[in-house]
Amino acid sequence: MIIADTGFWIALADKKDKHHQQANHFAKTTAERLMTTYPVMTEVCHISLQRQGIQAQLNFIKMYQLGAFDVFEIPKQDKNRLFLLM
Repeated sequence: MIIADTGFWIALADKKDKHHQQANHFAKTTAERLMTTYPVMTEVCHISLQRQGIQAQLNFIKMYQLGAFDVFEIPKQDKNRLFLLM
């Protein structure tokens, strides 16, 4: 499993991004499952809308809908522990 942050998703979607080719190659060749978080998804949608418009947002959400990546969720039983660690 590989955790993908905002920069990866933006580079993957934006052909003008200087890291697009690397991100695209990686996405096509990795055998590892990609994972991200809901805050990253929110940020990707926000930046995508600003840079490329609504269709970029929809493409990203479509990838999620089709199961291209998983989204990490904090299990309910771990929420109290998270508070204690902070």
